[in-house]
Amino acid sequence: MRNSNSNHGHNLVEKLELPQDIVLGVPILTMQGNTELLIENHRGLLQYDTDEIRVRTKTFAVQIEGKELNIQEYRKDLLIIRGKIERMQFLI
Repeated sequence: MRNSNSNHGHNLVEKLELPQDIVLGVPILTMQGNTELLIENHRGLLQYDTDEIRVRTKTFAVQIEGKELNIQEYRKDLLIIRGKIERMQFLI
């Protein structure tokens, strides 16, 4: 549940039509098929092995399960995961 300051910021961003990802740090997840996942605005790794990766974001964690998962690219603002993605879950 959001607190009142978070709601106020979110409402202001919507009214001014500002990009949420930049202003509020909202993560952007982009999948290409079931073999590649790009996560922008991540906050680091929580777990990493070849069948499960957990990534922290500002508002939730993302659990990716599959086979032969690997991190193709890791930058401060972008994480690219490749492999056979079988399941993705948001941990709120």
